[in-house]
Amino acid sequence: MIDWNKARSDFISDLTATYRTIGQKYGVDAETVQRHNRCENWQSQRQEYSRQLTKKLREKMSERGAIATADALAERHRKYLKRSDELGAILELRYPVALHALMGW
Repeated sequence: MIDWNKARSDFISDLTATYRTIGQKYGVDAETVQRHNRCENWQSQRQEYSRQLTKKLREKMSERGAIATADALAERHRKYLKRSDELGAILELRYPVALHALMGW
């Protein structure tokens, strides 16, 4: 039996995780993980986690006088996360064979 709370936690806290990598870790297919994502709104939770992480980073960096750098890094991170999620979802669901070849799985 899959611990979906743990799978959700792994997806939310590992900003590089994809439906496929979570599925592989827990022995289910990417579509099953995606269904849980949709039902439980993992993406929103991941975005909130990212915001909180960015906030903590900004606080730490502001202590060192680096707010502008933290803001630039946070913006890059948000763009990367958005593009990564979009591309990962497309590749996982539409081109699984090509994705395997590309990633060397």
